[in-house]
Amino acid sequence: MASESKRPTLRSIADACDVSVAAVSRILSKDPSFSAREEVRTRVLEEASRQNYKPNVTARNLRKGRTGIIGVFCRAGAGTSAAESPYLTGIEYRLAHSTRETFYQFVDTDGMPERPLPFRFDAAIFLQAVPAHLGRQLRAMRIPFVCVNTRVEGSALSLLPDERQGAGIALSHLRSLGHRR
Repeated sequence: MASESKRPTLRSIADACDVSVAAVSRILSKDPSFSAREEVRTRVLEEASRQNYKPNVTARNLRKGRTGIIGVFCRAGAGTSAAESPYLTGIEYRLAHSTRETFYQFVDTDGMPERPLPFRFDAAIFLQAVPAHLGRQLRAMRIPFVCVNTRVEGSALSLLPDERQGAGIALSHLRSLGHRR
């Protein structure tokens, strides 16, 4: 049983339920290949709840060899910070409401020097124009990246607006409002 001052662990749950740490881990992670009697599964889940167990995401990611972080690279807009870029609103919403445990880090690329990145991440999103060295660096590190409103060699996907169609829609709208010049 975990004391009030100690953080609950897989070991404390295993000891309380008289099962192995591996069994607790596989039950809590909902491993579909692991079979356990329903009474054992229930006992482990109830004990984890009673101890207020929360998985250590850092330890899990270290074991899996992943960070769970998506780097979001963008230039700061005119007079705004990178976090206020109009492109980030939808992307931030999707990342924050993902069903996966995904974290994201915004990185302002204005004036970013060409040197190794200061943190690790599993994938990247490039918004608007970013320094060319970032694409080269991510390709060398074998980190997948996608581009929004920009093209960078080696990206898995580039999402680009249809500027001709957008201009046509804008002009049609202005004409419908009575503007002629």
